[in-house]
Amino acid sequence: MRVVLGVAVVLAIFLRAHDIATNPPELFEDEISGAMSAWSVVTTGHDVIADHLPLFTTRLGPQLPLYGLATVPFQAVLGHTVLAVRLPAVLFGVADVLLLYALVVALGGKRLGLITAAVAAVLPWAVHFSRIGWDNAAYPPVLLAGLLLLHGALRRADARWAIAAAVVLALSVYTYQIAILMTPLFALALAWPLRSRARELPVRDVVTAVAAGLAIVAPYVWRTLAVPEFTARARSISTFADGVTGASLATFVNNYLANLSPVYLFVSGDDNLRHGTGRGELLLWMLPFAVLGGAWCVTRAPRSVLAFAALAWLALAPLPAAITDDGVPHAARGMLGIVAWPIVVAIGVDLAWRAIPRRRTVAAGFAILILAETGSYYRDLYERYPLRSGGAWEYGAARTMAAVRSLTPPGASACIGTISYFTFPHYERWYLSGVPFHVVERDVDRCGAPGDVLALPADDPAPPHAREALRIDGLDGAPIVRIWRRE
Repeated sequence: MRVVLGVAVVLAIFLRAHDIATNPPELFEDEISGAMSAWSVVTTGHDVIADHLPLFTTRLGPQLPLYGLATVPFQAVLGHTVLAVRLPAVLFGVADVLLLYALVVALGGKRLGLITAAVAAVLPWAVHFSRIGWDNAAYPPVLLAGLLLLHGALRRADARWAIAAAVVLALSVYTYQIAILMTPLFALALAWPLRSRARELPVRDVVTAVAAGLAIVAPYVWRTLAVPEFTARARSISTFADGVTGASLATFVNNYLANLSPVYLFVSGDDNLRHGTGRGELLLWMLPFAVLGGAWCVTRAPRSVLAFAALAWLALAPLPAAITDDGVPHAARGMLGIVAWPIVVAIGVDLAWRAIPRRRTVAAGFAILILAETGSYYRDLYERYPLRSGGAWEYGAARTMAAVRSLTPPGASACIGTISYFTFPHYERWYLSGVPFHVVERDVDRCGAPGDVLALPADDPAPPHAREALRIDGLDGAPIVRIWRRE
C-alpha cells in the first residue's frame, strides 16, 4: 500500500515540477501581480499600489492573497524568479493528491484511496493548475483539508475537530473567488449524509466553531463591501447580469451542460491555452471508468456517504463556470472537478477490477492503453504545448523588460507600450525595481530625448528620430516587440 502511494506521489511531483521554469513559457500577469503584491506587503507593509489587506490590488480589482503569500519564502531564497512563483503550486498540487487519498480512505477504505491518488496524480486538469502560480492553485488543498477535518468532527462528535474544520474552511475564501460560494456547498454535501452524527455535537461547540469561521471570513466580507471593484468584474460577466430571465436561465443551463460535455472533458478541453493544453481535462481512458463510477454513485447515494458526496461534488463543480458567461466551458472556474472526478473514476476502476474475470490479462491490456495515452498527453505537454501557447501567455514580456533594463542609459526614460495596463505597476516592480532611469507607461511622447528607449508592439509604426535597437521574436519566430532608441 505504501509503495503504491509513494509511486503516486513521486509521479505527481514529477508531472507538476518538470520544466516549470519554461513551461508555461512566460510568467503571466496574474502570477506576477500576486507574487509581487505579497512580496511588497511583507517587505514594505503595503501592497504595490494600495493597502487593501487582507486583499491585494491591481487596476482590474482586488486579488485574494493566500497563494501570493505562499510564494514569499521561495522569493526570499530564489529571488524574483519563475521557480519562486510556481513551486508553491507544485506543492499544493501534491497536497491535493495526499489529501484526496486521506479523505477517500476515511470515506471508502484504503484500496479506493490509493486508486484515487493514482488517478489524481496523472489527471491533466489537476496537473495543469499545479504548474501555474495562480491563486486558484491553493484552493483545492485548503478545501480538502477542511473537508477532512469536517468529516472527522462529524464522525467523532469532537468540538476541537469542528473548530479546526471551521477555521480551515473559512481560510479557503482567501484562495479563489469561487470559494465563498463553493466551500459551503461542498461542506454541506459531505455533512448532509452525516447529519445524524452532527446532532451529537453540543450546541455550544457548534456555535463556537461557526463563530471562529465567521471571524476569519469577516475581513473578507468587509473588504468586499468596502471595495466595489472586488465584485465588479464578476457582476459584468455574470450569466444573470441582466436579471433572472428566461434567456439567462437558458444560458445558465447551456453553460452548465457545456462544462459537463464529454467532448470538453475527455477530448478538447478549454480552448483558452492558459487553462489547459487544448486536449481533454481528463484522459480518454478514464471515460468508461467515469461512467461506471458515476452510475454506482447514483444507485448508492441514498445509503453511502462516499457516493452521495462524490455525486454532489460532481454536480456542484460546474456551477461557478455556469453562472459566468465569459469563456464557455471554463476549466479554471470549474476546477473543483479535480476533486470530484478522481473519486468517481477511481470507483469505476475498483468496480471493474472486482467484476471482470481473468483480471491480469484484462489489466495488462488496459495498462498498455493507459500508458500509451497518458504518455502521449504528457509528451505533448512538455514538447509542443509551450510552442503553441506562447501568445496566450504573452511570451516575450520578460525578454522585453530585460532588454529595456540593459539598453536604457542612466537618467534617460524608457517608454513601455507592451505590458498589460492592469498590472503594469507590478511588472515594473518585478523587473525594473531600482533602475537608474525613468520608466514611462505607454506614453511614447515622453520619450523624445536622445538616448530614450521605446518598447513597442512589432506591428506599431516606427517612431520618428529613432533607430531599432533590438527585435524580440515569439516562439514561432515572428516578431512581437521592437525596441527603439531615440537619436
